[in-house]
Amino acid sequence: MFITILYVFAAIALCGMQPYETISETSGFPEAFRYNDVWWAAQVAAAGEVLTMPIIVLVGLMAQPRLLFAMAQDGLLPRYFAVINRSGNLWNGTLVSGITMIIIATCVPFNYLDDFISSGKFS
Repeated sequence: MFITILYVFAAIALCGMQPYETISETSGFPEAFRYNDVWWAAQVAAAGEVLTMPIIVLVGLMAQPRLLFAMAQDGLLPRYFAVINRSGNLWNGTLVSGITMIIIATCVPFNYLDDFISSGKFS
């Protein structure tokens, strides 16, 4: 919930920085800072976008086996994903998630993945 509130405030700030019609679809904050001639902030925002993308993907991937486990316990997925090995790891969910992500990363161009991960848009 806190992240959603921060995101809303960031969107309001972005709309206050430049006209809504001119906001960049691919790089909103860096372009808004450039629009206002604050070049150093544009560089910081662009670097932040590049550095946080792998972190977002990593966090999403690390949570996936646990989500599959919870859904399997609720009966929404096969019991295969609810198996815990002797050391307490969710090996089946990790294996399926990892192989799926490898296939997606191999076959889908990065610009589509970037759009999907960043904003959920399909363009």
